[in-house]
Amino acid sequence: MTRAQRYNAIIVILILFENLFLWIFHKYNITSQTVNAFGYFATSVLIGITVLAKFINAGPLQVYDYPAAKRKTALLLLFAGCFLLLNELTIQLIKTWKYELSSDIIPAVQLMAKTLLAGGYPYGKDVLVPITIHRISNYLPMHWLPYTLSEYFHFDYRTVSFGIWTTAAFIVMYRSMRSRNLQMQLLIPVLFTAIYALITFQYPSVISVTIEIMVAGYYMLLLMSLNQKNYVLTGMAIAICLLSRYFVLLWLPLWAFVLIISGNKKALLKTSAVTVLAICFIYIIPFLSRDWSSLGHSLKDYETLPYNEWLHFSYDNHPMHLFDGTGFAYLFFEKYKNGLLVEGYRYYKIMFMFMLSLSLALMGGWYWLNRKRINTNVFLMASLKIYLSVFLAFILVPYTYLMVTANFISIALLAEQARYKITD
Repeated sequence: MTRAQRYNAIIVILILFENLFLWIFHKYNITSQTVNAFGYFATSVLIGITVLAKFINAGPLQVYDYPAAKRKTALLLLFAGCFLLLNELTIQLIKTWKYELSSDIIPAVQLMAKTLLAGGYPYGKDVLVPITIHRISNYLPMHWLPYTLSEYFHFDYRTVSFGIWTTAAFIVMYRSMRSRNLQMQLLIPVLFTAIYALITFQYPSVISVTIEIMVAGYYMLLLMSLNQKNYVLTGMAIAICLLSRYFVLLWLPLWAFVLIISGNKKALLKTSAVTVLAICFIYIIPFLSRDWSSLGHSLKDYETLPYNEWLHFSYDNHPMHLFDGTGFAYLFFEKYKNGLLVEGYRYYKIMFMFMLSLSLALMGGWYWLNRKRINTNVFLMASLKIYLSVFLAFILVPYTYLMVTANFISIALLAEQARYKITD
């Protein structure tokens, strides 16, 4: 077994355990909250670290050629079959699950889309009143704007989520055809199909009442954009992610630092310009400029609303989202539940920022020391995975559906790094 094959095998095993910890082990009481939370975090972080270990001292990298026409056609047919199967699973979920009864996520998005199409202002104070939310929405445009298509053409909102995820997954699969061997070319579509199907059976609400697979699609596109030299695509991908889930925001200084010290200042400036322009045209000019205070309200919500989930107790007298098998917020809840819980929440916010800062500092220092021994694109992809793992582990409320993004990023990372030739 070659070096590349060994590391690829380790990454695949880690991806399998990452999904077992998220969807299986804790759900069936195989692992405790503590074991599951630490197990999920460890496997997630190790995926990024393993990619770095694979490519350290690998020298100049070359991308494999696309396979011969017959194999390429066969793989495309396989991709189509996978998506037809997943489309059927999604249709069945849409038919059987009524999102209005289970969550306010899609109803909120729906109200914002309807308001825009009616000529109103989606960030008005009364937009969400019909679903008893008496505040300005904290959803940024790319979290709801795509669903205006559903509203205008009168089809189910969840179709848009699946369509965006499908687009990103197909691009990952197509690019993965430049892997070295047939096993890897087959593995990527199989992993996508198996994990999506697993979600539909184990946590159907992730697909039926949230829009998180759309966000996963955005972040897969971002990861792929880091592995090429098109600054327009990278800038647009960064802007789209910033205007959906804000996860990537604190990783961007590391990205900028890496581009500067690797001699890619022009790429940094061009990409940043595209990002700023996209944010201006998608958010600032059409929406934020009409009420500059709306952004402040959104940021305040992100500070205060998570505390409500620390008080959202389930049947076992624990906050349901803090004790769902992921994240470390439960440790501070346990420590402060019999005292000043609000103090525990405040200390945990400090811990969250400290761990993010520490991880970014360690990755930046590691790259500085090894900048001549590691490919820049590989480092950026792996560091994004590691950062997301830390972010989601220490997030104030570790909703299970948020972890979908990190798990699908793992498959995209496996596919992208497998495109490179390395020698033993």
